[in-house]
Amino acid sequence: MFGTPENPRRGTDLLQSRIEQAKGFPEPLDEAIPQLLQDLPPLVAAPEEAREPIEDEESDGIAQERFTEPTLYSDNAEVTNGSFEITYEDHQPYDQPGPPGETTDTVALDVSFTDPAGNEYELEHDHVVKPPIPG
Repeated sequence: MFGTPENPRRGTDLLQSRIEQAKGFPEPLDEAIPQLLQDLPPLVAAPEEAREPIEDEESDGIAQERFTEPTLYSDNAEVTNGSFEITYEDHQPYDQPGPPGETTDTVALDVSFTDPAGNEYELEHDHVVKPPIPG
């Protein structure tokens, strides 16, 4: 997913480009979003300085790097069977200040999966929550 040490993908360059792109958003997003991405880079990228090599006996020859700090991604993942379908309708070009549930954006979500133990799961979407916007 994040390339190899010799050919990194979704790394520091991508993070910096997303930060620069966010600086062009209208106020107050032009400051809030770049700061969010600096604080939580795994939202959009895997900066090279946040990675370390994995020894062959640890990776089974698949993964070559891992994050040096805990992240949104697990080191103990297992393959599961399931399906995921989502339709997101962005009715507002920019989220506005106000309560988190105050948005005209909509989501239709259908998710089901079976865990490695054979338990079946479905996710039910309740409502759209916009990101916190200062002001």
